[in-house]
Amino acid sequence: MMSGISHRRNTMRYLFFLYLPLLPFWILLLCTSNSTWSPFQSDQVKEICSHMTAKERRRAGGRGAVCGLILGGFLGVIGILGMLIGRDSFLTGAIILLLLPSILMGISFWKLKPLTDQSWKDFLASTQWSKEQGFTSDKIVLRRS
Repeated sequence: MMSGISHRRNTMRYLFFLYLPLLPFWILLLCTSNSTWSPFQSDQVKEICSHMTAKERRRAGGRGAVCGLILGGFLGVIGILGMLIGRDSFLTGAIILLLLPSILMGISFWKLKPLTDQSWKDFLASTQWSKEQGFTSDKIVLRRS
């Protein structure tokens, strides 16, 4: 049976390896002031975002926060499962932490990507500036090619 100290060390090890890959994104988030910035967004989306009103910017931030909470919650559940199942074996927990989310995210990305892309295009086309410029959701390109 594991002692309490040993169990806490394993828990900290799992949390460390779970959140370590996110460190560059946290640093990038702290260094950027534009809340709608994304490394892959097209110049058209950058232009629309630069002309957003404060209310539209808050809505975009809220949409992004919901996506982040869903992803973070999903990874948190997988991390807890990995800790529980792989309590005695670090390798088992690491495999669960890496393999299962990859498979599930790949499936969900394949199925949900068109829906979320259309939702973001509709949102960007509904901003005041894009309406003035005559942008419609079918004309907006989200990512650089």
